[in-house]
Amino acid sequence: MRRAGCFALFLMFLLTGPAMTPARAGPSVAVPPGGDAAKAQSKDSENAVTATVTPVATPPAVPSERDVKTDRGLAIYNGRWTIDASGSCPHPTRGYLTINDGVIRGSTFGGDGSGRIFADGSVSGHFQFVGIFQGRVTGRMTSSTSGRGSWRNNVGCTGGWTMSKS
Repeated sequence: MRRAGCFALFLMFLLTGPAMTPARAGPSVAVPPGGDAAKAQSKDSENAVTATVTPVATPPAVPSERDVKTDRGLAIYNGRWTIDASGSCPHPTRGYLTINDGVIRGSTFGGDGSGRIFADGSVSGHFQFVGIFQGRVTGRMTSSTSGRGSWRNNVGCTGGWTMSKS
């Protein structure tokens, strides 16, 4: 590509002479020696050289996986949280979570869980205990210090949860 561009400039130089080479900046109209740029633009001349360059399209920025995981607006939830859960099957339980830039890790229901808080405040996660029971958690952060939602496990039990910043 670079050779072709140099060759085109060289060929243009040979055909039009050194006085008619296009300028690097500004309008793409050649100005004859001692001429006025305004006159050269308004006048259709056989000696004028016009170059059209297609702009190079810049691809849209794609957020990296790291950018998605560390949305700094979610830092308001960073810290230790207490979660209280109750429902149709297990007895009411209390657990503790740690939230770091929207990533949730912790334990409740006698097992471990993880999840995510999204930029709109919605919460989604999962938990597992005793190796055979799994469940899903959904909800919403109601403020920077509290949230609530519901859960369901793989044996049909359902319930609700609340969490507050410790």
